[in-house]
Amino acid sequence: MKNERRFLIAAIGLAVALVVQLSTVKDARAQLTKFRASYAGTTGYHLPIWVQKQENLDKKYGLDMELLLIGGGVRVIQALLGGDLHLTHSGASTVARAGIAGADLVITATVVNQITWKIVTRKDIKAPADLLGKKVAITARGGSSELGLQLAFKNWGLDFSKLTLLSLGPTPNRIAALREGVVDATVLSYPEIMMTTQMGFPVLADLRQFAQMTDTSVVLGRATLERQRPLLKRFMQGYVEAITLLKRQPEIAYRALTRYTGNNDRAALEQTFRFYAESMADIPRTDPTGWRNLIATFNKSEKEMARLLDMSLLDDLQREGFFERIGK
Repeated sequence: MKNERRFLIAAIGLAVALVVQLSTVKDARAQLTKFRASYAGTTGYHLPIWVQKQENLDKKYGLDMELLLIGGGVRVIQALLGGDLHLTHSGASTVARAGIAGADLVITATVVNQITWKIVTRKDIKAPADLLGKKVAITARGGSSELGLQLAFKNWGLDFSKLTLLSLGPTPNRIAALREGVVDATVLSYPEIMMTTQMGFPVLADLRQFAQMTDTSVVLGRATLERQRPLLKRFMQGYVEAITLLKRQPEIAYRALTRYTGNNDRAALEQTFRFYAESMADIPRTDPTGWRNLIATFNKSEKEMARLLDMSLLDDLQREGFFERIGK
């Protein structure tokens, strides 16, 4: 009888504990705030936001982030201004162009302060001048891929207007167009460059040498920053921690690259990681020189373009000692 009573008490205790545990999990989930973000393509410079999602650093800071692939350009700007997205992870040049046209956007962080594209071509194209009169695939008009080409052609003393640019969006579309002969060249970065090299398409030029320039950034509407600042601050905590984590633990970066690019070749993953880890700022502030170089291409002054930059979320984290706590 005593044994039966003990068993009954233990069973009741176990059931109560299970109910409490399930209730705690449910409450924790209920406390997560829905958050929508996008990234512009399958290139490795999106590693910070990929790792943030993969390693649950959104949930660590109270967010349930839905991460969407949306190509750069007009579509993502409309989504930001319309409130369909909290933010996007994309190149800064599109934002600058949209800002000049009157869009009320703001850059709150920049993790890559240089253009990282390379020109990949058909085998018969041996020199930059061979591209004149040819078709070149870019991601979107006004984006960093077009701007990088423009700067390179200026440096080479070639007429950029003699290129036929095709806006084909994400990397797979551009690679397919090159492979099928729809275009003569495109701009790519890692890990896709290793894939196209194996296909026999050579790299004609590395555009990094022409552009220390604000590129991969966290971009949002200013109205969103004003209305949802605490939410965005939590995002920024997870984002900055993701940069630290991926640099310290390459295997985490490899898993994210495989998940979001579909590439599981170890050599490609390692080379991609090295390339971007070296390019990424530990604390993702917009570099002043890179910003001046970017806005100079639009013939605008820093004063005219100042409204497009707001580092105040990072300033808050610095004042609160967040960077020191995560080992920056």
